Amino acid sequence: MNVAKFGRLTVIDTSAAIAAVDAAIMENVQGAGGAQTQSDKPVQDAPFSEELTADDVSLYLQPILARSCNSIDNLIGDLRHLRERLIIDGACIEQGIAEFANLNQSVMKLTAIVVEEVTHIQAPGVAV
Repeated sequence: MNVAKFGRLTVIDTSAAIAAVDAAIMENVQGAGGAQTQSDKPVQDAPFSEELTADDVSLYLQPILARSCNSIDNLIGDLRHLRERLIIDGACIEQGIAEFANLNQSVMKLTAIVVEEVTHIQAPGVAV
């Protein structure tokens, strides 16, 4: 299935394009740190012609697209996990603030009671 002819591509131009896609695939595989699986390996018997076909490009881009989709899915999963963690941590912080506010109110009431009691105590030797 020929999609379009990009000007007048020669066999050398097509070979260079395929080599560039091969290099990108190898770089992607090596960057992921994993071994190549059968689906990651580019097809070696792709026909060399003057026209670049959609099937030719598709054969080389499928592993890259699959790896990119997997990476995006992993990132989405990590972000969901982080969101859940933030919600839990936020709830803990809110609870801590509420406890601190209650403790602060109790200390303020206790301080007011102590101040009131101290003002009622008379110093020794002072006549009323």
